[in-house]
Amino acid sequence: MFSVMLRRLQTNKISYIDSNAFSGLIKLQSLELSGNPIRNFQEFKLPVVTFMDFLGLSRSYPLKLYSKSKLASSGRKATVKHSLDLTNNFLLEIRHLEFGDCRTLNLSYNKLHESKLLNFSTLDHLISLDLTGNRYTNIRSVKNLFEMKNYNQVLSINISSNRLDFIHIDALEPLSRLQSLFVRNNKLQKLDFIRSLSQLIVVSLTSNRITFVNVQDFAKLTSLKELYLDYNQIGILRENYFMNTKLNTLHLQHNQISELNPILKGLQNIRILNLNSNRIEDIAKIFNVTLPYLSQLYLSNNAITELRNKLLSRYRNLRILDLSNNKVTLSDQDELGLTFLENLNLAGNKITYLNCSGLPPVLRSLNLAYNNILEFDGNCDRLFYQVTKIDMSYTNLIANGIDVQKDFLDKLNLVNDLKLVGNNWPRFINGMAAIINLKLDVSDNPIILNTFVRDLYERVGPFLIGIHLNKCNISAIPEKAFAFDYLRVLSLNGNNLREFDMFDVSGNDLNLITELSIAENGLKSIKSTQIIRYINLKKLNISSNQIAEVCGPNLDFVEIFPNIQEIDASKNKINNLQEGCFKGLPSLRKLDLRKNSLAYISRGSFFGPAKLMETLTNRPYFCCMIPAKIVTCEPSVSSDTLSSCQHLLAHVSMQSFVWVVGCLAFLGNILVIIQNCCIGNSAKKVHVLLINNLAMSDFLMSIYLFIIAFANSTYSSQEQYGLQSENWLRNPLCVISCILVTTSSLVSVFLMLIISADRFIVIVYLLKAKKLSISATRVITCITWLVCFLFALIPALLSINQPGELRLYTYNSICMPSNYENPSYRIWMITYIVSTIFAWIITFSLYIAMFISFRKTRKAARKSANKENKVLALRLSIILLTNLISWVPYYAVNNFGFVTSKGVNVITLQFIGIFALPINSALNPFLYTITSKAVIKRLFIHPVTCLAGLCSKPKNRSRSSRIGLCSSRVFVINSNGNAIDVN
Repeated sequence: MFSVMLRRLQTNKISYIDSNAFSGLIKLQSLELSGNPIRNFQEFKLPVVTFMDFLGLSRSYPLKLYSKSKLASSGRKATVKHSLDLTNNFLLEIRHLEFGDCRTLNLSYNKLHESKLLNFSTLDHLISLDLTGNRYTNIRSVKNLFEMKNYNQVLSINISSNRLDFIHIDALEPLSRLQSLFVRNNKLQKLDFIRSLSQLIVVSLTSNRITFVNVQDFAKLTSLKELYLDYNQIGILRENYFMNTKLNTLHLQHNQISELNPILKGLQNIRILNLNSNRIEDIAKIFNVTLPYLSQLYLSNNAITELRNKLLSRYRNLRILDLSNNKVTLSDQDELGLTFLENLNLAGNKITYLNCSGLPPVLRSLNLAYNNILEFDGNCDRLFYQVTKIDMSYTNLIANGIDVQKDFLDKLNLVNDLKLVGNNWPRFINGMAAIINLKLDVSDNPIILNTFVRDLYERVGPFLIGIHLNKCNISAIPEKAFAFDYLRVLSLNGNNLREFDMFDVSGNDLNLITELSIAENGLKSIKSTQIIRYINLKKLNISSNQIAEVCGPNLDFVEIFPNIQEIDASKNKINNLQEGCFKGLPSLRKLDLRKNSLAYISRGSFFGPAKLMETLTNRPYFCCMIPAKIVTCEPSVSSDTLSSCQHLLAHVSMQSFVWVVGCLAFLGNILVIIQNCCIGNSAKKVHVLLINNLAMSDFLMSIYLFIIAFANSTYSSQEQYGLQSENWLRNPLCVISCILVTTSSLVSVFLMLIISADRFIVIVYLLKAKKLSISATRVITCITWLVCFLFALIPALLSINQPGELRLYTYNSICMPSNYENPSYRIWMITYIVSTIFAWIITFSLYIAMFISFRKTRKAARKSANKENKVLALRLSIILLTNLISWVPYYAVNNFGFVTSKGVNVITLQFIGIFALPINSALNPFLYTITSKAVIKRLFIHPVTCLAGLCSKPKNRSRSSRIGLCSSRVFVINSNGNAIDVN
């Protein structure tokens, strides 16, 4: 044990470590403790070694780095020489870190904010700091960001993917020796904060909101070599911004640049210039200066129409030129003048006549895909003879009458990468010269596989190294069809294969295949009739099939692909990943399981592959179950979501909100029902019956909130909700919660409609129509309750003990309907939304009609009547607004998902479900009842008297004392102009 140099203990549920657990490991250089809920980190002693290269503590929530006393140590303190990993721990602050020699500190994806100063005073040798994915919004000064003894020792800082919208011009000045600065994916509009950093070598400001660049920003950056300003909003560049720099790499793609001639004068050292996806039209106005070292120029997705003769001849070192997706015609007058150009991309232009005389004589790679080529220039023979890579995909060669064999294939001599996709090419041409080490792509052509493979073998023998036969309508593969000894890449995507036998690919274990792609075929399984091992296979793509198992006998990865590195099994029907599913695959690095249900998985499903670094899924809480060794995981469960890996309700504010609103709704609606029942004959009044039903529907919402609060307390007690999420989602209480929240919300909306209709009849049509009777009202309310309850009950019952994609509420932790993926549930969701929207439209229309009626009658009414109408109008407005405010966010999120390709944001829907809708249930009893002065007496005095048996029927009761809005006095004007009380 004394000689142990590497110790991996990640993802072992270690919550406590003995203070002397690592004593004696004097040669330990790397200690990996990530993925363990270590609660006493500040107590145990790290190994006392001279230098420890790496200490991993990522995903160790709740990690406590310090206590009231400093980190415990005896004798010499342990030092981390190189890297300390504290990512994904929800850290709010850093008080002190007892690792004096730590050079690289990774604090990415925590909850750090500029309001909490980071204390690095003990890190004497810190040179690299990563703060990616935190919550910084602005930086006034780096000294307000973190504290350390010597700021100028820091060489690299990464503050990408925060919320930065402002960095003060002098904020980074103390970092005088900073060489690398990464501020990607923020909201910055200026970059003046880099002015004082004269030692900068690399600056990345990708994906911000920069619109303007000042020449002073780069005046002192004499060491700058790489600059990334892509994905911003930069327009015209009219000054020589970079004249004092040493830029060799400049990325300006995805901006709005149309002119940039002056800046090229300062790029005498530039080697790579990327201007893709801008608004450049005339490159003659731009490229009229000499750039002696320019070797790569990217101009795709602009509006370039012509290439003037020898326009680029001054760029003698240019080797790669990308002009794809422009409007270039390449006429017989055009000549690039690029003597030494090797790689030219002209795909997606408007080339009809291929003028080869204007192309470079040493060209090796030519892409002409997606052009409508009608004719080849006579000088193309020389070009075709010398190129090693050529793409003629979707160029309509055969449709345009070109003799593919005579004018093209017969001319190829050195090509080893040939693409003829989508040209209606039926078979391999026998006249084509024999080619060694050929990579061939003939996808989307009407190929007969038997004939094609036979002809191909005759021409290239065993030397074919790659073939793509995607979308060729292949339904079966002949035995040993691909028996090419040197075949490395095979792609059969988008065909009609229903069975796939690995024995047909190769009949022996000596095959050299490294990549196999059989996506979009409807395959249910992959078999091997004979035991053939593909020991060289590194990438496997089986996406978009109907494969249900990847761990069982139908697809034995360990037996067939023992050295696999990447697996793409997305868009299948994989439902279960058993324990140790990928055990025995030591080289597996990336696993893509997106668009699979993955209903039954556990942390143990991913134990085994020591090199597994990236897993991608759409399964909620998936990233809560994976081992800490996996660095990249989707979908990540951040602390900004409703639920986290630790808690059903991720924030204390949510937990408190649920209890408070639940109690208000519970008590408020009970009091409303009690005080209504204690008011003489009021129980026989229509408006009282409706209010009681409304209170009952809101009461159900309070029960729903109590269940959610109880579930949070139960399943979050050990701070491992992510691991137990499926237990809760399959619990009968979750199904009941779904029924309650659906019934409550629906009944509440339709009762509002009924109340509005009742008031409308009373106020507007009193003299012409008959009011609702108590018996009719009871029938209507009973039908409303029954229909709404059955509407909620049926899909909820179908969700019992079902995997996520077959549940009405999918993986929604608050059990709220949100399944838009399942077609049946999607129809249900649309019906739910549309019916409530129509109810609100009708309700709103009735309110408008009532207000119009008030306006017509207010002058003729008595003063007291006018006052009563104003009060009624005010209360109606309050009720309408509060109810609509609670529902509008719900409608907005759903409608946005319907009209866009992004789909409904279920995470946002959860927030609305727990915040907006329930609060209405808590407010309703107060809005309907407590706003009345008379009710204050009845609510707190009269019920007590009734319960004591002392209440008696009052002899005279003013009509103005009736409860709530529906009982307010309402007056209308008769034909004689007199005000009549209609209540």
